Amino acid sequence: MNALKSELTKLLTLRSTWITFVVAILILQIPVVVLSFTVTEPMALDFEGLLLAEMLYVFIMAYFGASIGRDLQFKLNAQAMLTQKSRSSWIFARVFWQNFFALAGLILAVLLGAALATILPNLSVEFTNFQDLGATALKSVVLLNLGIGFAMLTRSTAAGMAIPLAQALVLDNLLVLASTKVSALKYLLFMSPTLRAGQLGYDNGAPRGFGVDQFQPDWFNALVLCAWLVLMVLLAVWSNKRDVR
Repeated sequence: MNALKSELTKLLTLRSTWITFVVAILILQIPVVVLSFTVTEPMALDFEGLLLAEMLYVFIMAYFGASIGRDLQFKLNAQAMLTQKSRSSWIFARVFWQNFFALAGLILAVLLGAALATILPNLSVEFTNFQDLGATALKSVVLLNLGIGFAMLTRSTAAGMAIPLAQALVLDNLLVLASTKVSALKYLLFMSPTLRAGQLGYDNGAPRGFGVDQFQPDWFNALVLCAWLVLMVLLAVWSNKRDVR
């Protein structure tokens, strides 16, 4: 309980926490506002419509997760280790609260979007397609924990954020091109967390399968993301076992 209180206080007293979530929540509202002034006929928004900018929210959560690197930079983990019973208590507490904040922020963003859609002209809300909300929630916590894991491993907030971004923007594209030449590389492609996140819950209108040019089934995407989630938490705990100067 001491670790939970300590990490919650730390997060709530940082301006960066509030700024991050204000930006993340508001950025999800931009498509709702734009739709209100561009559609010519009344339109009902379901969860898919309320989460059109979901990947921006997801990558902001990756940054939020990577912010744990600041604790290492300022040696706040040493203070936590000296004042708490277990060396890993602060990590588990931080992971808990950051995941809680990511999910709570997503719910607040959806509720705000629903309120806007009710008030703005030409829009209404229907709470259907719950799978889109679940998919966004899973993507958010996985990318957040990727940020945590890589920041703990590299001892850097910048690297913790840059690695998932580089994976999504560069490495995934290279793997797709390479897999068309060397079929064995498709298995690396199937393990990419950012590619799984991009496909989860998205319907491209084509049959799903395990070809390089296909979207993989959602059950497979969710399974891989859950595996990465567990792996990143374990990586953070292992990285925390290094000696503190």
